[in-house]
Amino acid sequence: MHALDRERLLTLAEIARRLGLPESTVRYYRNRFRDYVPAVGEGKTRRYRPEALDVLRFVADSIRAGVPAEDIEAALRERFAINVEPQRQATTQQPQGAAILRELVADALADVVREAVAERTAALEEELRQLREELAATREELARQAEQEQAREDRLVSKMRELLEERRRRRRWWWPF
Repeated sequence: MHALDRERLLTLAEIARRLGLPESTVRYYRNRFRDYVPAVGEGKTRRYRPEALDVLRFVADSIRAGVPAEDIEAALRERFAINVEPQRQATTQQPQGAAILRELVADALADVVREAVAERTAALEEELRQLREELAATREELARQAEQEQAREDRLVSKMRELLEERRRRRRWWWPF
């Protein structure tokens, strides 16, 4: 393979970005219609010819339009060449199936994690709501107590003034007018 050809090859992430789709969606389309997606290499070194972008764009547009998978495959047979040789297909079926299985397990695990996070988040939000209610009640109680203390202090100051005034009056009883 020439260096120029290698530069033209695309990764699945690049194809997904160009199509404006999640990589997992493009991977599903690639797996479902693998025979029509021109690729070079295997596993993590797999790269896709520029024609793969056209095939996957056709698949994505067809699925968005609600075309059944069987009809998409029939249209692909008419428009694009099959890219997998029969003897190679037989040898790669199991690893592809294992890869698909790993992806399905990863997706299922991600769903379980999302659900667990959502449940924990809901529990924490409820706990936060209760703590906010308790804080508001505590603030109200403290404000009420502060008002009571202020009223008591005002009464004490008033009583002290009365006592001081009384004391002044009693001290002056001998003073002539």
